[in-house]
Amino acid sequence: AAGAAADAAAGLKQFAKLDEALELLTALADRAEDRPLRAACEEKLTTLRRTMGLRPPAAPTA
Repeated sequence: AAGAAADAAAGLKQFAKLDEALELLTALADRAEDRPLRAACEEKLTTLRRTMGLRPPAAPTA
């Protein structure tokens, strides 16, 4: 059971790293005004977060 828990934790860390990388790439694509890249990153983020069982981040409030 402990091994399975460790494997699950390691998997979540990898998901978190990928999530962070995709968020950064999305921001860079936005700055470069590369709409196709931004759309692809957003799609991958949505899929990754759905796989992880996470809700999408809340929209920023101004």
